[in-house]
Amino acid sequence: MRQTDDDLYIEDKESGLILAMFTVYLNAKHNFLHIDNKGKNFLHYAAKNGNYFGFINVFRSLSDHDIMSLLTQKDQCENTPVDEIFQTMEKRSFFDPILIPSGCEIKDVFYTKCQTKFEYILTNHEMCLLKTLWYLHQKDGFLKFNATKLLSIAIRKSRIYPILMLKVYAEEQFQHIVQNNPPFLHFITEYDGPDIAEFFLTRDNSLKCVGSFSPLHEIVMNERNTHSMHYNHKFLTQYLKDYSCKILDKCFDKDGYNLLHRAVMGGNLLGTQFLVKKGMNVIHVSRHEKSALEISIIKAPFLENDAVPLRYSKSFPFQVLQYISENRTDKTIIDFDKLCNMTKQRYFY
Repeated sequence: MRQTDDDLYIEDKESGLILAMFTVYLNAKHNFLHIDNKGKNFLHYAAKNGNYFGFINVFRSLSDHDIMSLLTQKDQCENTPVDEIFQTMEKRSFFDPILIPSGCEIKDVFYTKCQTKFEYILTNHEMCLLKTLWYLHQKDGFLKFNATKLLSIAIRKSRIYPILMLKVYAEEQFQHIVQNNPPFLHFITEYDGPDIAEFFLTRDNSLKCVGSFSPLHEIVMNERNTHSMHYNHKFLTQYLKDYSCKILDKCFDKDGYNLLHRAVMGGNLLGTQFLVKKGMNVIHVSRHEKSALEISIIKAPFLENDAVPLRYSKSFPFQVLQYISENRTDKTIIDFDKLCNMTKQRYFY
């Protein structure tokens, strides 16, 4: 994680007016906790408009007591300024590029090994959120907010960076949500946005062998995520390396199928190759007395659809990633776009 708040504070000409206004209000001993007839304080409006300079000045100038009072103030709709940030973020479409610092992986953006200026990759609303979550992390204040609600909004809007921020700066609450809300595990197996499975799944919750819902069984069959790593052997290895092939042969999901049965059903060639190489038995039968070989003949998708589909979802099968770098004049340069589909990467220059 980033070690200092220097990363979160930037100097910009646009902040000058807001800083001057804050100075005037502070000198005049203005009541920053004032609320209007809708129950909103000024941070509600800063959040709605993505005015992260307002948040910067609040965190720099006011007492911890006043800051927490502002952040936790609920309006007539029961929304705090933190809720307002999430509610007013636009839903990301598949064609909106996800900006990633050159030389970094997306999951490393908020850690020290990925050096970048956040204002180059985050939207204004995401900058508001970053500063707020950093503050709450430092003050152990996140327990005052409904993390489940916020995470649900971020997922529904396909906002990958807010999801990552919650994972990094509210880690305890994030893990509690994942472990205690099975609907989230259902949701990520059907999610049509950027890959989020690795942010949620652990070795404890990814594979279930007791005839219940098993996320990994669904993922191996469906491969729904847009820049998926599920075809990648590294992805499967991290969850399956502690399981023997004999255990996996008998690891049935709620419908009585093991991972190999599911991979074959979905036409997941690379997943099937991985599981066979690991030693799973191609003639081991499901609870329906059908082996993977039989399933490939009677139930595989190419027999039902005339061609092996990239996925079962109807959404656009690509996600645009833009890798960016900074030059000496602090301008953003787009290095390249990388588009990834379900079975291989394709580069467009």
